[in-house]
Order: sequence, then structure tokens, then C-alpha cells
Amino acid sequence: MSTQYGSISTLAWLPAGVSTASIKQVSDKYYGNLIRSGDGPNNIQAFHSIEVITDTSNVLNCIPALGAGDGGGASGSNYILTEYNSEPMKGQLAKVTLVYSIFSEYDPYPTYNEQSSTKSIPITQWENGGSTFATIAGTGAAPLNGAIFDGNSATSSFQSWNPTSPYAGYENFECANISYTYTEYSTSEFSSDSDILGTIQTPTGAPALAGSGNWLLVGSNRSKTGYFYTLANTYNGATPKWNEIVYGS
Repeated sequence: MSTQYGSISTLAWLPAGVSTASIKQVSDKYYGNLIRSGDGPNNIQAFHSIEVITDTSNVLNCIPALGAGDGGGASGSNYILTEYNSEPMKGQLAKVTLVYSIFSEYDPYPTYNEQSSTKSIPITQWENGGSTFATIAGTGAAPLNGAIFDGNSATSSFQSWNPTSPYAGYENFECANISYTYTEYSTSEFSSDSDILGTIQTPTGAPALAGSGNWLLVGSNRSKTGYFYTLANTYNGATPKWNEIVYGS
């Protein structure tokens, strides 16, 4: 259904705050662009412009306050006025252009970062494929490879290596350590994961760990980057695995 403004009819509507007095013609159009940012995800900004032909004496009555909404219509109610300009025309007329804009509401794809290194753990936690510390050192009742225990029973604790042992001096060993950060984006604020920090979790998209390795949630950060809220969780992968009783969720 068309609307009559002055002597010319149109299918466009007038946004809130624009007077219908002396309006000759009104039209609208939509366009957008892709905003690329090195500090955050790409985003799309959409624009909706309305052009009004009016008398030069009526220009100020055709310009709402910056930040005002466009009044709904086909564009919805989330556009706000971000720019306007006026240029004179023949016959004591003027063209007023109102530019409304809105950021898109899509959620960017999650991102991740993986960093690998080693960490030092006690030799008694040695687990490498089918070999474990017990297969190398034996027990107090039957020591192997020069292992020294604090007693002669199967439950005796390991103390050190005999100086002639091929493992002499190895009280610790280096094992794989992987730090994995998974970042999600949303137009809505995330709930905090601080209540599950320090527990074993299974991060989305994380690389498989060798043997019986598992993941411990060691950091959780929430923030807002531009238009988007972010949740960045950092996990520490360990082989041998984190103790499921100590770090159980």
C-alpha cells in the first residue's frame, strides 16, 4: 500500500521523528560492507538510507536526533541514525539523506591456538608407550637396573638409582605438555566457566593426546571485542594423564 506525501506517492515509510509536512517524495535503499579487523573477527555492517525531498524551509523537521531508530518497517527496529546530510535542489527544494546502520548479528567461527612444549615430572610417573616406571625399576622386593628403594617389600618407595645404574641421575624426566586455547564469539554474554577451573574437561576440537592423556581446564577469560563477547578457555594436556580422582569434574 502506497503512502501519499505532498503530490507524489511512494511505497517507503517515514522514520520516527520525521515530519510529514511538505514532504514531496521519500525513497530508501539498503547496502553494507565487510569490516576487517586485525584485533578481532570480521563483521558485517549493514546500512539503510532514506532520502526525503522537502522544502528548504522544512529541512530541520526531517532530521531526527542521531542515534534514533528508523521506526521499524521492513528493516526491523535495530537500525539507528548514524549520519545525515542535506543538499539544495531547484525550486526551493532540498534532498535530505538519513543513513541508519546496524552491525550484523552473526557469530564468527570459533578460533583456537595450540602450543606444545615439555614439562618435568618425577621419574616414578614415567609412562612411555608400553613401558612404565615399574617395568624399568621393579619393586623393593625385586629391584631392577640399580633402583634403590626404602625397603624390601613390593610396597617400598623408590629412593634413587645406584651410581652404576644406566638411569643414574634421572630423578625427573621431560614429558609432552600441550597448551590449547579455544575461543568462542557471540552477540550475547557468556556464562563464566570459573567454577570448573582445575578440573578435567574435554575441549572442543582439541588434538588427540597419546596414550591415556587428558585435559585440565587451567584458564577461562571472558571479554568483549568490538561487537562480540568472547570466551577463551585454556587447557593443559598431560601424558601421563591428570589424576582423575584429584582433578575430577
